[in-house]
Amino acid sequence: MLRSLPIAWRLTVLVLLGAGIVLGVVSLVSYTSARDLLEKQKRAEFAAATAATANRIDVVGRAVEKITEGLAVTVDDTEPAPARARAMVRRTVRDNDELYAAGIGYEPALYDNFAPYAYDPSGQYGGTATNGSSGSDQVVVTDLGKDGRAYEVGDWYQLPFQTRHAVWTEPYYQEGGGDVVLATYAVPVHLRDDKAPVSAVVTGDISLFWLRRLLQNIDVGDSGYAFLISKNGTFIAHPDPGFIMNQSIFSVAAARNDAQLRAIGQKMTAGGSGYVLFDGLRSMKADGASWLAYRPVASTGWSLGLVVSDSAISADVVALNRIQWGIALVGIAALLVITLLIAGTITRPIRGLDAATHALASGDLGAPLPKARGRDEIARLTSSFSQMRDDLERHIDELRESTAVQERMHSELRIAAGIQMDLVPRTFPAFPERRDLDLFATLVPAREVGGDFYDFVEVDDDRLCMAIADVSGKGVPAALLMAVGRSFLRSFVREGGSPAEVVRALNEEIAAENEASMFITMFLAVADMHTGEVRYASAGHNPPFHVTADGAATQVPRVRGVALGARPGMAYDEGTLKMAPGDVLFLYTDGVSEAMDADNVMFTEPRIGEELATAVVGGASCESVVQHMLAAVRSHADGVEQFDDVTMLAFRYLGAEE
Repeated sequence: MLRSLPIAWRLTVLVLLGAGIVLGVVSLVSYTSARDLLEKQKRAEFAAATAATANRIDVVGRAVEKITEGLAVTVDDTEPAPARARAMVRRTVRDNDELYAAGIGYEPALYDNFAPYAYDPSGQYGGTATNGSSGSDQVVVTDLGKDGRAYEVGDWYQLPFQTRHAVWTEPYYQEGGGDVVLATYAVPVHLRDDKAPVSAVVTGDISLFWLRRLLQNIDVGDSGYAFLISKNGTFIAHPDPGFIMNQSIFSVAAARNDAQLRAIGQKMTAGGSGYVLFDGLRSMKADGASWLAYRPVASTGWSLGLVVSDSAISADVVALNRIQWGIALVGIAALLVITLLIAGTITRPIRGLDAATHALASGDLGAPLPKARGRDEIARLTSSFSQMRDDLERHIDELRESTAVQERMHSELRIAAGIQMDLVPRTFPAFPERRDLDLFATLVPAREVGGDFYDFVEVDDDRLCMAIADVSGKGVPAALLMAVGRSFLRSFVREGGSPAEVVRALNEEIAAENEASMFITMFLAVADMHTGEVRYASAGHNPPFHVTADGAATQVPRVRGVALGARPGMAYDEGTLKMAPGDVLFLYTDGVSEAMDADNVMFTEPRIGEELATAVVGGASCESVVQHMLAAVRSHADGVEQFDDVTMLAFRYLGAEE
C-alpha cells in the first residue's frame, strides 16, 4: 500500500513513522524507567513491611517457645498432681500476654487420662484486645481428657511424643479448649530422666484470630492484602475466611492449573523469600496481575506474603505516559504539514522524469529522456536511465543468443535420455514364448539422463543372464559410461563365461581407459532354467533379495568383488543359490534402499525385505512386485525430490518346462 503512494506522500509517511517510532521508544523508555523506579520503591516498602510483620510474629513465636519451655522445666521438676498442674497452667496463661492457652498432656498409660488446659477467651491474643495481663478471673481451666476424650491422638501430642523434640504444629481446631483455631508449640517432658520415654507434653498456644487481625492492620493500599501459610502451605490467615484452614496455596494452584503459583508455594514452604509478579490469591479465580513479597517466619516455619495489584503500582506512571503521548500527537500533526511542503519541493523534478520513463517501460527503447541538469541525485538518475536503456538493448540481444543455446542443450538432453532408455530392454513380457520364468524391470532416472542400467539376455536355451548396475556420478558422463559398460557386458556374456569371469573381464576393460576415475557397481547372475540354480558375482553392488514362494525374503550371501574400473587385476568370487518354482530374485540399486524422506530417513534394505514379503505372496507377477516396490519408495519419499536413479529387476523362476 505504501509503494502505491506518490513519493511526496511516501516521504511524509516515512518521516512521520520514524518520528512516531522515536517518540514511542522515548515514551517506552520513560515509562519503563519510571515503572522500574516505582517498582524498586514499592519492593523496598513491601520488603520492609513484610520483614517487620514477620519479625513481629517471630517475636511472639519465640516468646511462646521460651514460656512453654520454661513451663516444661517446671513440670519436669514437679511431681504430677492434678491441683498443682491446674495451678501451673493457669498461672502461665495469666502472667503471659503472648499466650492464648497453655496445657499439660500426661501420658494416659502412666497418669490416667489427665490433661489440664488453661485459656484466656478475652485476652489480647485470644480475641478482644486488652492491655496488660488478662487477670486470674478471666482464665478458664479445663481438662482435655475429661469424659475419656483421647487427647493423645492429636498432632500436638503425637509429634513431640514420637520425635522426642519440641515442635510447632500445623494449625488445628481445639475442641473443648475455647473452640478456636490454634497453632501450638509442644515440648516433650521426661518426668523420670532424659532417657525415659516421654511422660508428658507441655503446650503453648497462639490464636489464629490474632494473626488475621494483625495482617488486616498492615497498610498495603486498597487493593492489597496479606496472608500467612503454614509449613505445609495451609492458609493460616487470609482476607477471605473461606481460605483459612480450608485451602492451601497448592490446592489453589491445582484448581487453577497454575504452575507459577505452585512454584511460589514451594519456595515459601521451603523458607525462601522473594518478590514476584503473579495472578493474585483473593479467590479461587485469578484476580489480575499482582506483586507478591514473601518472607519466612523463622520460629514457626510459616511464611508471610504481602500482595498488591500491578495496576495500583503503575497508575501514576500510566497517567504521566498519557500526557506525554498527547504532547507527541500535537507535535506529529505539526510535523505532517512541514514534511508535506518539503517533500513537494524535492519530488517535483522526479515527476518529470517519471513521465518520460513511461515510454521506456512500454517497450519503446528509442523514446527520448529529459536532459540531466545539475549534479544532484536526479541528474545522476537521468544519466543512469540513459545508460540503462543502452545496456538493456545490448542485454536483450545477448539473451536471445543464450536462450537459443540453452534450448539446443535441452533438446539434446531429451534426445540423450531417449537413447539411454532405448539401451535397456523395455518390452515385457521379455520372452513371451517361455513358460518357465516371469521377468520385469524398470528404470526411473533422477535427471534427464542417469547412470543406472539393467539388462538380461538368454545365454542358451537353459541359461538366462541378468545384470543390474549403478555408475558413479550423474548426468551425461555417467550415461556414457553406462552405455560402454552395457556393450562390453553383452559381448562377454555371449562368449559364455561364468559370472565371475564376465565381471573380471569387464573390470579390465573399464579400468584400462578410466582417466575420469569413474566406476560401476554391478550384480550379475546366470540362472539355470532347468535346475533352478543361480550362479552370481558382484562388483561391490547391493546384494539382491531371494524371496521364497511363501514370502520369506533374505539377501543372497555377499561375495568378494570391488567396483568395476577401480583398478585392473582384481579377483572376483562367485556364489550360488537354489531357487524353487515360485521363488523370486529381486535386484535393485542404492536409489531404492537410500531413498530419503523429508526427515532424511532412508528406505533401507530391511524395509525392502518387508515390502517384498508382502508383494510376492500369492504368486503376484513380477510387474506387480516391481510396481509395488516403486509405490512404496514414492510413498516413503512423500514428495521429496528424487536424488538418485531408481532401478529394479524382478525374476520369478517357474520351474523347468515340459
